[in-house]
Amino acid sequence: MGFFDEWEGVPINHGKSNGKSKTTTLEEDMVINCENQMKLLGGEEIITNKQKGTKLKSWFIDGYMVPKLGNSLFFTEKNRQKVKVTKEKEVMLNSLVHWIKNGEFKKDFDEHREMRRIQGVKLKEAKNKK
Repeated sequence: MGFFDEWEGVPINHGKSNGKSKTTTLEEDMVINCENQMKLLGGEEIITNKQKGTKLKSWFIDGYMVPKLGNSLFFTEKNRQKVKVTKEKEVMLNSLVHWIKNGEFKKDFDEHREMRRIQGVKLKEAKNKK
């Protein structure tokens, strides 16, 4: 009998259950981001990095909505990276979710996938140089 037997030690769950990864698509990530923005509008504080205590920042800045996917601006075209707030913020977020689910932003998601692929290649090359 050992320490963990005596104290009922159990393995820590590192985000995996039943051996299956909980990977989400960029579209799912963006919908989650919109839901978090709704919570933020409702007064809820959302911590994005528990170790650093970093709080989620609003997408609504100076009368514009500036959505982000990770650290990047969501809209990839230079002439449409922000949207003027003309309705209630919740209505705008719900509309964004609706259009994401209906494939309106396929081009933007494809460009984000390509940017991430290129970034992955660069990281791999840098790692191999060491």
